[in-house]
Amino acid sequence: MPGTEIVALNSPEEFEAVGPDIEYLFALKPYRGLWQKAPKLKLIQIISTGVDSLLPAPDLPEHVKISNARGIHGIQMAEFALYFMLEFAKNGPRIRQQQADQDFTMFNPVNLSGSTCGIIGLGAVGEAIAERASALGMRVIATQRTPKSHPHVEKIYPAEQTTDVVEQADYLVLVVPLTDDTKGLFDAAMIARMKPDAVMINLSRGGIVDEDAIVTALTNGTIKGAAIDVFDQEPLPAGHPLWNTPNTIITPHMAAADSAYLPNIARIFAENVKRIANGEPLINEVDRYRGY
Repeated sequence: MPGTEIVALNSPEEFEAVGPDIEYLFALKPYRGLWQKAPKLKLIQIISTGVDSLLPAPDLPEHVKISNARGIHGIQMAEFALYFMLEFAKNGPRIRQQQADQDFTMFNPVNLSGSTCGIIGLGAVGEAIAERASALGMRVIATQRTPKSHPHVEKIYPAEQTTDVVEQADYLVLVVPLTDDTKGLFDAAMIARMKPDAVMINLSRGGIVDEDAIVTALTNGTIKGAAIDVFDQEPLPAGHPLWNTPNTIITPHMAAADSAYLPNIARIFAENVKRIANGEPLINEVDRYRGY
């Protein structure tokens, strides 16, 4: 970005100080409520796929464009989803415990092949998961706001039929954005629709799942297990019930991470700056009213 001054901002006060000169903002969690301080602002590049750190933003001027990181982390999130599935299918905790105990007792693990992978939110990440799950012989079903056929998905349901996927899935993978429609979607009633031997894998946002409800379901054995990468409050506080909930894998919001993440999103940002100057459509432009 030749000729562009780049300034690092570490507080709302610093944002306000240079606000009158800001044209392009590259951020994970923008400082809300200060948009009137940046009258020249043209673009907010969010460095994650989810934009709930910014939206809703009723005070953000309509001319300001929003872009996200959609498409740059399908591979790593899909691999994480498969890792979680294999942990439960092959009983990773038991394998490690038997090694620690020097216990050579054989047991029968479960195959992923022939089981059903249910994907809530068939976007770029969901498609990457579907491709890999299908390659392992899994039956794949999914939800999508406007269902479109996909070569690796047996059936795609509209979002209004989420329960149809929930009731069939052996491994239920959540990769849907956090919006008004999805906030609290997986409450106690929805979790109760899962199969008793099903596993929930949440790679989306913490606000989509009622954490008290999932703790109760796992503690009572209502479902087989859960792998959770995202939480209502991050970092997950010490002493939170999820840390010690049985049959639960906790990871620190890292499923999308890899060494190429920041260079990839920086390239999208630089290209979007050029496109705004040329009046061209943005890469990954976000609909602020839909929330993705």
